[in-house]
This record gives sequence, C-alpha cells and structure tokens, in this order.
Amino acid sequence: DQGTRDSLTERITASSPVRGSLEYNGQTFRWEGFEHLQNQVLVEGAHQSISMVNNGKTRGVINMPSKVSAVCAGERLVLIGLDAEQRSAYLFAVEAVDLQAAFQQEASETEAISINSVDGQSLFTQPGGSLRLQDAARRYDFTFDALDCSA
Repeated sequence: DQGTRDSLTERITASSPVRGSLEYNGQTFRWEGFEHLQNQVLVEGAHQSISMVNNGKTRGVINMPSKVSAVCAGERLVLIGLDAEQRSAYLFAVEAVDLQAAFQQEASETEAISINSVDGQSLFTQPGGSLRLQDAARRYDFTFDALDCSA
C-alpha cells in the first residue's frame, strides 16, 4: 500500500549509499560503495525493486518481494537468491564479457539466450536488453534491466 511505500522511501532516503542496510518484509539487505539509492517500489506491486547507482551506472538491483538481488562486483554480475530455508544464498556469478556476448547472440536470434544455470537457478537474456533470473523451485522469477558491470 502507499503507506508502506512511503515508509520504505523514507528509510532509503535516510540511508547512506556508501554503506548501509535496511530490512523489508523480514529480509535484511546490505550494500556498500554506491553514489545513491533509488526507490523503485511501485504501489501497483508488479515490479518492486531498489536500484543502486554508482558513477551514473546502475550497479545493483534488489527485488523486494522475492528477496533476490543482482549486483556488479568488479566486472562480474553476482546473483543472490534464496535457499530452501528462505535464507539469502549466493547463486553464481557471470563475467561482464559473457553477458555482453549473450546479448550480442540474442540480438541475432529470436529466442532468449541461457547465460548460466546452476542448481535450478537460471539466468537468461530477454528482448529489449533485460535479464531474467528463474528458480526451478518457483521461489522467484525476476526480470530486470541488464546491469553494466564493465569497468
């Protein structure tokens, strides 16, 4: 609801993008080394996420309902999801050059391209330059704009 969104916006605004954390829906999210944080939670509920921006580039995104995140670490995209006990867990990382190659391949084909799949967690390209992270156990299905993890 709007009150929840407003409360989250206030907490994000009061947080330091350099280093901090916040709790939302029982999950704690931590970050470090960003220029600013931007609340992208929509009251409609379809796409509730927070973007983390550094040097004008979106370097991370957290999907609040599914408690999944994608963050640039160096020149790699690191994906964090949920384990069977609903705790945050490292899924896998993808090198920036592999992401770029997948998008180049996707541009020449009509199908989404599988970038990586580990233990039922799969990352695909999507038309229009987005990525889709799916969990075979159906804990989440998260589509987000591709992050620029290049130096």
